[in-house]
Amino acid sequence: MVSEDAGRAGERICRGCGERLRPDARPRAEFCSSASRARQWRAERRLRRLEQSMEFLDLVTAFHSFVAAAGRIVPTLRHHTFSDDERTIVHENVARCRATLDWVEMAVDTGKVDMDDELARLLKDE
Repeated sequence: MVSEDAGRAGERICRGCGERLRPDARPRAEFCSSASRARQWRAERRLRRLEQSMEFLDLVTAFHSFVAAAGRIVPTLRHHTFSDDERTIVHENVARCRATLDWVEMAVDTGKVDMDDELARLLKDE
């Protein structure tokens, strides 16, 4: 990795600490020491954990938003009479939500995040 700040052309900078690599370092070297490599690895691991925590919070927030909205809206429907078309639309959307929730559970339990064809078709019909 060549630094743009390097004073001379061809100077290479350690990815871990930012110091110049020794001139006799291997051509593919990226770190000045194993300690520097370990620090970089730990920093990258912390960043991955933080990203995963943020994704987890996004998922939990989506659930919370849905439950809160349903809890607010459904009681207002007490005297609403649904037409056949409205009922059909609600049932289709409930089926879409159930399929999505099953997919989320499978992803959490197995790590498999790929959608099957039926789920992709259901979600595509939005």
